Amino acid sequence: MRFLKSALVSLLILVVSAGCCSTVRPTTAPVVVPENIKNAQLAKRAQEATVALVMGPRGEKAPYCAGVWIDEKHILTAAHCAEILGRAVFESSEEEQYNPLGDIAAFVNHSDSISGEIPQDHVWLGIVKRVDKQKDLALIQSVSETSPHGVIKLTTNELNIGEVAHIVGHPVGFTWTYTRGVVSAIREMQGPVLAEQAIKSKIVQVSAPIWVGNSGGAAIDSDGKLIGICSWITLKAPHIGFLIHRDEIQKFLKSSILK
Repeated sequence: MRFLKSALVSLLILVVSAGCCSTVRPTTAPVVVPENIKNAQLAKRAQEATVALVMGPRGEKAPYCAGVWIDEKHILTAAHCAEILGRAVFESSEEEQYNPLGDIAAFVNHSDSISGEIPQDHVWLGIVKRVDKQKDLALIQSVSETSPHGVIKLTTNELNIGEVAHIVGHPVGFTWTYTRGVVSAIREMQGPVLAEQAIKSKIVQVSAPIWVGNSGGAAIDSDGKLIGICSWITLKAPHIGFLIHRDEIQKFLKSSILK
């Protein structure tokens, strides 16, 4: 009898324990996106938010710089990109100081492209609303609604050496080309001399292959946020490019009137 009671008590404990633990669920493993798929997603996101600044007559329009949509109305680019079209139209020499403020800028979106090529039958127009030659930044406001496009917001995270930089631009006319590298250094240095008085700015040095036609294009981090704008390169060694740092962009946009 004593053995039977002990067996019943043991069975009861097992039943209670099983009932107690029946509500426990295994933890869900985080979904890990393979790196190649994530890079493809980031490349697509950057392409959809990147414009091609173009010039030339119909049938011969070609990209000369890039820019990135930062909201539905405004494109951020490099100041020297804002100058190029105006200097060409007004035949201004490099020795003369030129202010592109108020100039018309012609651009197309990635969604306008035909198999990646620049459409020749139309362009969108914008006005250069703000220029900072010392920091090599410019803001273009679209004068009307355009074709669909993405938007890339400025990162709020601290930028660290070793982080991946994803870049889309139009190097030597190869439209919406995606490249990537890493943040090699963060420096205080003088960039291209556009203003009468050059100053040092906060700059991001990257290892990503960039060239003529990448200027004004966005560099984004692995979260798809803007970390810099392509500004210039050095020819002294391969794969050394320079971006205008997020902090400089942030100050530039705060002083701009986004309407």
